Amino acid sequence: MSEVSARPIEQDEKLDVCSNAVDLPLAPQTLKGALKIVRPYAKANAAIASFQVISTSLLFAALIGVMLYIGVEHLWATLLLAIPAGLVLLRIFTLQHDCGHGSLFGSRVANNFIGSILAFVTLTPYQYWRAAHAIHHTTTGNLDKRGTGDIETLTIREYAALSLKSKIGYRLIRNPFFLFGLGSILHFAIKQRLPVLLKRMNKKYLRSVHKTNLALVLVAIPIYFTYGIVDFLIIYIPVAWFAAAMGFWLFYVQHSFHDTYWSREEDWDYRKSAVEGSSLIDMPPILRWISADIGIHHIHHLLPAIPNYQLRPCYEENPSLCNPKKLGFKDMFTTLNMSLWDEDTKQLVPFRKARKMARMSAAAPTIVAKEPAE
Repeated sequence: MSEVSARPIEQDEKLDVCSNAVDLPLAPQTLKGALKIVRPYAKANAAIASFQVISTSLLFAALIGVMLYIGVEHLWATLLLAIPAGLVLLRIFTLQHDCGHGSLFGSRVANNFIGSILAFVTLTPYQYWRAAHAIHHTTTGNLDKRGTGDIETLTIREYAALSLKSKIGYRLIRNPFFLFGLGSILHFAIKQRLPVLLKRMNKKYLRSVHKTNLALVLVAIPIYFTYGIVDFLIIYIPVAWFAAAMGFWLFYVQHSFHDTYWSREEDWDYRKSAVEGSSLIDMPPILRWISADIGIHHIHHLLPAIPNYQLRPCYEENPSLCNPKKLGFKDMFTTLNMSLWDEDTKQLVPFRKARKMARMSAAAPTIVAKEPAE
């Protein structure tokens, strides 16, 4: 497993068959047994990886080239092409994601070199993102270790204790129109440019941010004197924006669904956070290609060292591994209002439940203890 993959698992606790499992052979009874099943798939194939990177890069370059050729004079046609270009850019990010886990290629040098180039195209400081995403894998579903590489999620009690101003702010960042709209492009284009807005910033990751920013400036200079920086941004920003929005949406539904997994540190369980806290998204083949099968997210979180091209074989050849929470296309919309974690029912719930609980608490009679008679 790569150094940024999920931490090694030393515990050997019992595995429970997922609550929604039906008509499947029994799952392995230990975490060690589950990992034994998936480890053979954690093998990189340089030929497949190279083909994925080259073919995707050429397709993206061709789409951007056509958009630049059409130019802003025919903006409507350019904006239409921003949709397929944005989807291919999303695929570039998923390949960068595999490089960050050290899984796309067998060579660490190749992963970091290719990953850095792909990350530049997605406006991402590679080393910083790589470290933050590794933290995400080792803390997913842990209520006491939130805040790095995830979408902020509060419990009902935490939300109730907020000031009105903080409640409005939390509602804003959990609002789908903001999260997948302005918030997504602000994250990639602005937040990742400013070290003061990023967490856990040691010198290595700080250099990653500065190098990415410097590279963007150096590339912008010849664009300014040839094509024109304003015209270029008019063309590229919609592409990056659409890719960011789709990426945020995909990341959101991978962990934010009604019966996902959250727990306090003392009860947090790596296996449960991977299998019960990650969804299996049912996608048509074209979207599987675009997302590099990251929709098979439970296996990815169980062992991040498995490259994208091995996720589907692992899933299809081992149906008894677990029967995870499967989300269809419709479910990817219905999960969008799940915003607060209910620690009592162990479910992700909408804001209206928090309001209902607040009303019930306010309406509950106050019992005053009588003082004993003297």
